[in-house]
Amino acid sequence: MKPADSREWWLIVASFVYFASFASCLLLNATLNKDTLGMMGYDTPFYLEPSDKTLTFVNIVNWKIRHPLFNFLYLPVIAVDELLHFVGLNVTWGLFTVCTTSMMSMTGLVIFKVLRREGLQNSSSLLCLLLFYSFAHVMMLSMQVESFVVTMFFSTLLVSYTLQKKNTVSDNILFLGMTGATLTNAAKVFLAMFLQRTGNLRDYVRRSIMSTLLFSCCLLLTIPDLIGRMTRARYLKNAFFDDTFQYQGTELNKFSLFTNNFLFEPLLFHQSESVYSFDTIILPTYKSWVYYIPLSVVYIMVFTAVVLNMKNKIVKLFLAFWGFDVVVTFIIGYGVEESQIMCGHWFFFLPLLLGVLLKSIRNRLELFTLIATLSVIIVFFFWHNITHLF
Repeated sequence: MKPADSREWWLIVASFVYFASFASCLLLNATLNKDTLGMMGYDTPFYLEPSDKTLTFVNIVNWKIRHPLFNFLYLPVIAVDELLHFVGLNVTWGLFTVCTTSMMSMTGLVIFKVLRREGLQNSSSLLCLLLFYSFAHVMMLSMQVESFVVTMFFSTLLVSYTLQKKNTVSDNILFLGMTGATLTNAAKVFLAMFLQRTGNLRDYVRRSIMSTLLFSCCLLLTIPDLIGRMTRARYLKNAFFDDTFQYQGTELNKFSLFTNNFLFEPLLFHQSESVYSFDTIILPTYKSWVYYIPLSVVYIMVFTAVVLNMKNKIVKLFLAFWGFDVVVTFIIGYGVEESQIMCGHWFFFLPLLLGVLLKSIRNRLELFTLIATLSVIIVFFFWHNITHLF
């Protein structure tokens, strides 16, 4: 994660300032109007609002099947927050949003590093990163204290790590970060290890088991609470899974949820009213068919990158991660009605795939046309999303 040169140092500083501007806006809105805290299904108020606050020392040992060690991953920040509360300072929102801003900035840096490692020029790498920064839910996630922010941070590290040499310590840290944030991320870690394997199946199984040791030790903290829940619960299923099944299934049109919510909304806000709304299951169509053009172009480019570079490890990782999310969300049905917020699990791959596409093009005219098209799309995304956000 450490910036390797002055260019990367400037990038991390600029990224922090960029994301901090959105976080500052949220803090200002929160001061003026508490109703602006809940944004499109994200759980930031649930984690930080005094009446519901769960990011505390006490809750670190609570059993949570969906986000097993989410509180534990925030332990240093929770410790500072509790200490400041002890001396009479309440800066919870500011403290945790600075943490989010830092993770978002490091995510951007890692994406840039991976693009450079793939052989892309600095200017083209920056162009792909700017596209990512122009996405609607990148802007929105920069304001959130959420498992999706942590997942995206560790996922980009996992992608970078999969392209390099493996070691047991890094395996354990990445498994703790990924799975601690969201349980289903464990499958993605194992998929990444499978793509990185160099030995036989026995070596892969051994490495997979060894990577879970740190996570398993930390998870022991929550077992007493699980046992207590089981002794008090009427049904063991409820004690173990908590409220997980409340977010499964839908009677709505899944094709509409897949296109409007899952694919389009993370890149381009549908309307300003949806941004600060708690209920964003049924998103309206865009005001004009013109809005579908840049969205379609981006996904056509992504599809082209996948088809032309099937042997590339980034492409294989994307297909594994994205395919897994589609299965969980649209076949199993978990979170299908809020599929737009699931983007933090996969859409960081888009700038990487577009970078792979740029690298694979040899014709100078085609390359220039692609870069010019991306530049226009970036300007449009920035203008549309910022105006709808503010």
